[in-house]
Amino acid sequence: GALQVEADRFFYEREGDIYRARGDVVMVYEGASLTASAVDLYRGINEGTAEGQVVLRSTDGDVLEGEKARLDLVRKTGSVDAGRIFMARNHFYIRGDRIEKRGEATYFVVNAEATSCDGESPDWRLAGKELNVTVDGYGTLTHGRFYAKNLPILYSPYLLFPAKTTRQSGFLLPQRMAYSQNKVGWDVSIPFFWAISQDADATFHQRYMSERGFQEG
Repeated sequence: GALQVEADRFFYEREGDIYRARGDVVMVYEGASLTASAVDLYRGINEGTAEGQVVLRSTDGDVLEGEKARLDLVRKTGSVDAGRIFMARNHFYIRGDRIEKRGEATYFVVNAEATSCDGESPDWRLAGKELNVTVDGYGTLTHGRFYAKNLPILYSPYLLFPAKTTRQSGFLLPQRMAYSQNKVGWDVSIPFFWAISQDADATFHQRYMSERGFQEG
């Protein structure tokens, strides 16, 4: 597809067929736009590298940020070191030492943290060694930990969590998370949504209180 690049300076190296753009680089290509301090485009293999406050925006609203990135311009995939991503369709934030976009809506993250909360101090977050997540599906996390603020309340070698956007049956993100020293202890509510038909549905509220037990709603 069409590729447009703006920058302060351009260089071309015949050996390797490499275009180098430097200084306030803005690159627009099919389905995405990128800003960075420096971009190298390898025309022969349709790949590129970017450095310096890299921000990659997709037309679906996803935003991928980091200091270094490598891009496949044909498959619209790539990876970012020391990065973070905002998945707009399900309002999900993910940070990691390395983020790989492996498909149109599939991501793999090393040493990941994830939450749907806005701000730098989320009410809850997931953390783990390796995260796989697909928009409109479920995410998986190895060596997963569940935090309320900065307090760890759950560990599992393998965690499954929802990342859904369309109307389909399955667990939803936590609705309640609180702690009361004198009454119920940890109070966690994770709803389950049942799409019975196009015109009917039901939501079951799985509530766990560490001092009182399990309650169904």
